[in-house]
Amino acid sequence: AGGSHHARMLVVLPALTWEGQIPGDEDGDGVPDTLDAGVPVGLDRVFAAGLPSGLPDEEAFIAYLNRAHLPYDLTTDGGLIEGDGPSLNAYKGVVFAGSERWLPQSFVSALQAYVQRGGHVLSLGLDSLRRRVTVSGTGVSTRALDPTAPSNPDALDANIGPVIHTGSLILTISDGLGIFTGTSGAFQGFNSYEQITPVSKTVSSAGPSTASSLAIAGYRLGAGTVVELGLPSFGSGLAHSVDAQELVRQLWTVLSR
Repeated sequence: AGGSHHARMLVVLPALTWEGQIPGDEDGDGVPDTLDAGVPVGLDRVFAAGLPSGLPDEEAFIAYLNRAHLPYDLTTDGGLIEGDGPSLNAYKGVVFAGSERWLPQSFVSALQAYVQRGGHVLSLGLDSLRRRVTVSGTGVSTRALDPTAPSNPDALDANIGPVIHTGSLILTISDGLGIFTGTSGAFQGFNSYEQITPVSKTVSSAGPSTASSLAIAGYRLGAGTVVELGLPSFGSGLAHSVDAQELVRQLWTVLSR
C-alpha cells in the first residue's frame, strides 16, 4: 500500500506541471499567466479553473497500484526539488506518474546521476522531461520562471516525437528486460501513441508493427534502467486492460530490484 516504510518504489506526481498550467492572472493584466505562455508563475496557486487535466489519469494509476497491492511511497516533484520528504536515492525505482513538463536543471542533473549510479526510472507522462525552468524562493513565495522550449533528447536520452493515431495494435517487439512477461504481447484499446526513440540501444520495446517508432521503450543508461511509456491515458486504461495491468505488475518487479 502507499506509504509503506518498506517500499522500494517512489511515485512522483507532477505538481510543477499542475501549477504551471493554472490559467491564473497574477499581474492583473487580464491575461492568464502560465508557464506555457512563458510567464513566471507562483507555485502556491489554487485550482480556481478546475482540477488539472491530467489528474484523472494519475488518480486511476494510483488507484490501480492500491488495488493490486503494489508497494510504493508517494511524493511530488515539488517535494523532491525542495528536499521535502523522500529523496531519490532512498529508492530502487522512481515512477513519474504524469507529465513532468518542466523541471529545474539542478533536479535533472540529480535524476541523471541517480540513473547512472543504478537507479531505475519509469516515465508515464507524455511530452515529459523536455523543458527546463528556474525555481526560486521557498514556501509560499516559491516561483517558477524562465521556462524553456521543448528539446530533444529528453532528460533521460530519448527523442520524443508527436502523438500519432494508429490503426495497428501495440505489439511487443523485444524484451531483454522482461517487462512484458505475463502479458499477451499485444496492448488493445490504445489507438494512439507518442513516438519514442532512445539514443541508447533499446532492450525492451513495443510499438505498431507498421511503424519504425516505439510506444514503449526500455533501455540501459549507465548502471540504471529507463522505461518510457508513450500511451495516452494509460492510467485510465488500467481499469479494463489486463495486459496493461500485467505490464505494471512486471515493471514493479523489474524496477524494484
